[in-house]
Amino acid sequence: MKEEIDRLVAGEKPNILVIGDVMLDKYLFCNVTGISPEDDLAPKLMVLSETAKPGGAANVSENLRAMGAQVNLMGMVGTDDEADSLELLLSGAWLIPVDARETTTKTRVITSRGRHVSRIDRECSRRLDGDALAAAIHLFRRWAKANPKGLVVLSDYDKGMICPELMVDVVASQHAYLVGAKQRDFSYYGQAKAILCNEFEHSRMTNRGNAEALIVTQGAGGCWILRKSAEKEVMKAETNPREVGDPTGCGDSFLAAFSFAFAAGWSIEDAVRLGNAAGAITYDHVGVHSVTIEELKHEFDRFDYPVG
Repeated sequence: MKEEIDRLVAGEKPNILVIGDVMLDKYLFCNVTGISPEDDLAPKLMVLSETAKPGGAANVSENLRAMGAQVNLMGMVGTDDEADSLELLLSGAWLIPVDARETTTKTRVITSRGRHVSRIDRECSRRLDGDALAAAIHLFRRWAKANPKGLVVLSDYDKGMICPELMVDVVASQHAYLVGAKQRDFSYYGQAKAILCNEFEHSRMTNRGNAEALIVTQGAGGCWILRKSAEKEVMKAETNPREVGDPTGCGDSFLAAFSFAFAAGWSIEDAVRLGNAAGAITYDHVGVHSVTIEELKHEFDRFDYPVG
């Protein structure tokens, strides 16, 4: 696999448009100093440091960039400080501002040993509409015209960016597209080349839809490849399980690596192998992590990530 990764890097860089629900991930790293005098069930924490990173679709984009893909990112934000932070972190991204909307923000409180204490969410799930929708459609059509062979990646966290009107344009463009799914009815996504979801999302699915393949991730259990029509319809992809780690952002890294490989012409099976490796690497880090090609090559020294 290392030789295939070398050829992937040496070849023409895939041109990928990520559309989806961008987020700001904030991290408060703390020491536990005792029990709160106001509530004996609540720990008392002393903040050591804080940081912020792109999350959601923006994390998918950052992973792709770290791997060497040519990436454009489109998402919507509010008109708040969190949107300003994302603008600084995501130079050149197409972030569409929407009045009276909060930028999706997830604040994680984590101990100095990497243990999650709590997560505080601020978000709005209202669907893209009005002038913001018109802007998104304009940007997409401009990209599609300039990149007739580009790949579209839809990172759907059900916060409103992947709306029916935008899906109509994506399907009509005849570009190949992949989906990180959150909707229960997968027919919402049309004829995607592949839909990626985790076990919980797959268990809630009400309609398989028309995707050529479903990729169902299972964390340490690897993932399943379910093809719509193939000689071998169900295949198991193994992973290299860790005893301890942080699942934050693992799905984003999987989707990014899978998309990078797929855009370069790899088979579904080999793209899944790269995705599994990327997810495992991110699991070794606290918070979201942008996986590099060198990390992927090193990971395949440790485990081959077989599919069969």
